[in-house]
Amino acid sequence: MGSELRGRFGHIFQFTGRQIATAATQLADHHTKRHLYWQNEYKEACAKFKDSVSITFGEFPVTGGTRLDARIEYGDRMIYHRMVESWEKMQKHSEAAQKYKLEANIYATQHERVYELDPADILYFKIGRDELED
Repeated sequence: MGSELRGRFGHIFQFTGRQIATAATQLADHHTKRHLYWQNEYKEACAKFKDSVSITFGEFPVTGGTRLDARIEYGDRMIYHRMVESWEKMQKHSEAAQKYKLEANIYATQHERVYELDPADILYFKIGRDELED
């Protein structure tokens, strides 16, 4: 049985432009939804982070007058890290959605044409996958 699968990465599969465009559209939709999710997370984290930051001022006597000093508390580090993480994920999903939308539009122009895809192409478009990950 193992001998039949040894060359599986050399196999070529045929898909129509419509099938590839559909897969790319599903990926674009997925990434658009994830972008919106992370955009909301980013807004929430920003609001929480702003609430956790504080600044206090103090005047201290020095020769010839006083000196103003400021102490800045940068807030909750976990909230800050969530804010950074959500920004990065929001950007990543936005870029992926745009890329897959473009590819969907390109393949849709030749929806009946048959393309030969190797396993890496199939994995790229996640053809045959039921669920997509973050």
